[in-house]
Amino acid sequence: MAMALLSDLQKQHAGEKIPASNPVEQEKEEPKFRKTPRKKQPKRKLNLRTALRFLSFAFCSILFLLPFLAATIGYPFEGYELTFAAVGMAAILALILTANKQPVPRSEQNVDLANRLESLEDKAWEIRESEEIHRSLAEAFGDVVIHRYQDGSLSFSNNAFDEYFTKKSTLPPLQNNEGVALETRDLELETTNGKRWFAWTDMQVRDPQSGKTGWRSVARDITERKHHEQELIDARQNAETANEAKTSFLAMVSHEIRTPLNGVIGMAQLLEGTHLDATQRNYVDAIHSSGDTLLGLIENLLDTAQIEAGHMSLTPKPTHLVKLVEEVAELLSPRIREKQLSLSTYIDPQIPQKIMVDADRLRQVLMNLMGNSVKFTEEGGVSIHVRLQNPDKVKFTIEDTGPGISEGDQARIFDEFVQTDTSATRRHGGAGLGLTISQNIISLMGGKIVVESEIEKGSRFSFELTIQARLKEEEPVGNTENSLALILPQTPARKALADTVLGLGYSIQSYDSLDSFNSRTRSNDQETSIIIAHDAMATSVSNLSCLRENIGEGTQLLLIGNAGQQEDVTKLIGEGYNGWLTWPVRAKTLWKVLNGDNTNSVKQHRTSDQISNDQPTSKLNILLAEDNPINALLAKSLLIKLGHRVHHVEDGAAAVEATLLDSPYDIILMDLHMPVQGGLSAIAEIRQSEKSAGLLPCHIIVLSADGQASARDEALSAGANDFLTKPLDLVAVTANIENYAKKIKLQKS
Repeated sequence: MAMALLSDLQKQHAGEKIPASNPVEQEKEEPKFRKTPRKKQPKRKLNLRTALRFLSFAFCSILFLLPFLAATIGYPFEGYELTFAAVGMAAILALILTANKQPVPRSEQNVDLANRLESLEDKAWEIRESEEIHRSLAEAFGDVVIHRYQDGSLSFSNNAFDEYFTKKSTLPPLQNNEGVALETRDLELETTNGKRWFAWTDMQVRDPQSGKTGWRSVARDITERKHHEQELIDARQNAETANEAKTSFLAMVSHEIRTPLNGVIGMAQLLEGTHLDATQRNYVDAIHSSGDTLLGLIENLLDTAQIEAGHMSLTPKPTHLVKLVEEVAELLSPRIREKQLSLSTYIDPQIPQKIMVDADRLRQVLMNLMGNSVKFTEEGGVSIHVRLQNPDKVKFTIEDTGPGISEGDQARIFDEFVQTDTSATRRHGGAGLGLTISQNIISLMGGKIVVESEIEKGSRFSFELTIQARLKEEEPVGNTENSLALILPQTPARKALADTVLGLGYSIQSYDSLDSFNSRTRSNDQETSIIIAHDAMATSVSNLSCLRENIGEGTQLLLIGNAGQQEDVTKLIGEGYNGWLTWPVRAKTLWKVLNGDNTNSVKQHRTSDQISNDQPTSKLNILLAEDNPINALLAKSLLIKLGHRVHHVEDGAAAVEATLLDSPYDIILMDLHMPVQGGLSAIAEIRQSEKSAGLLPCHIIVLSADGQASARDEALSAGANDFLTKPLDLVAVTANIENYAKKIKLQKS
């Protein structure tokens, strides 16, 4: 308003017409943008004094010229010519002389006012240009920009505001936060186009001249973004629901498959305990092998579903690493024996006895990797090396002499359901999930499985894990003056065995065959022990005699082979061999044998037949809660064979009622999924009744077809002492019961 008044005053002073007050017409008359302010020269006004001076000068000029004009036309003046000319000349000279002495300039006050008006006009133009620039910027982004007074009335709004709102629209309430922009809020507001989402930001400002408080607000339309976000949220929820449904479905299918599978495998194990001829035993072995294959597939499908749903987690606990690796190798020994392969392990003696790791998941990875090596290797052997890379990192390496993997397939084998050989004539089956699951488990542990392979030269799988040491084991130390010779084919198993011997403190020489050993250059340092492969060359009487001639009299000769070859052990030991080792060889067993203790050199793998014929430590009262009749028959048959007394009930409610009888039970075997009352609630009720009655807690073992880790955790939290998964391993069940029976016997004694 002040700028408009200044402009009008200046134009009045200059005598110009005042433009219309309408800002639209004014914008038409004046240019919007000027690089330099417009300079206007003030116009002089024709006043009365100037006019009189001009008329006087004209009259004197006529008086001066009149005599000359009269003479020209012949008009007589009778002697007055010179008088008129002199008067006119004098008047002209007077006017000329007084013109400079009496100017009519503007006063100094008027000039100063004009200069100030001109300066104000220039500033007004600059302000107007700045406003236009800022307005154009506000309009260019398409955001709503408004300024409101404290009472909520609008003092400014841009064109974008008019597209969404009217003067009567309900706007977000004002907030007190002077000088600081408030956090941007996502608001859903009613507009002329319906409900829209805006990212709304307010800032409270104060006019420095007037002192009035106002609010400036900027709002951006984010309706489309909100719709996309909601679509993503819905898609994620749908995916999670689908994963949950798939996981639940697989868990249900797993439970329903495990239940009859428990009967198949369990009955096959019971059949092994009966008198069978060779053909019948082959049939039983086939049933057992098929059941194990189906069980492995179920486990892999469940693990895959857990990985996809993001539910797989680790449970680190102190783990004896040497024992874990050697147990995995021994579990594979039957397959090694069938294929006549060699299998050996090497564990760095510097590795602590116990480390913090999820033992079950690490065992699963090693079983997958070593199992694949055994499956695809037809000749040679398999080894696993466990080395300490630095004080807190261990490297696992599984090596084989199999067919190898092409470079193209090495990038694919860790994908789901991928097989390197997909032809109809492939020799090896499988779902292609083992490596995928193993890679995910090792990734959760902070490592990565790496494969190195060449066609026809075997494969090497390795990974590193960061460990937390728990306890350093004192390893047996051999006599470093002793020397040992290995007469074995060059395989990964020989290398692992050689590293184990070196770790025990022995010096070592390796030979590929008996001929290469006999042709060696003999030295003064004779071998104190020789380990030789069990093959046709080693079992030949003539070769044995030749071998004895080439070694010292006190040298110990040891055969090494698979457990199925031990029928010849007694005969061969009588003919000149001192002992027998079976693949895989434990470090402690090897140390004992090398030091003359051969009592544990031949490992006997106990079968369910041998276990069922064992005499129980003591007879126990056992309560069996199982609703499936086949599984109940299986468990009862095993327990009765072991000499225990069994009471069978078909639901959890009956189990709770049975525990309230006068004769307490030593052990309760509890299924989880049963009619009337489930196993978890039954366990909780039993524990509560024991607490109320002041009784010692009974040993409860859960037998469930639900193999998920969550089921185990729930059972143990409810009060169970142990958790066994169906299909039941009769050896594991027997060992669990016998261990508890020994504790009871010690308590009674």
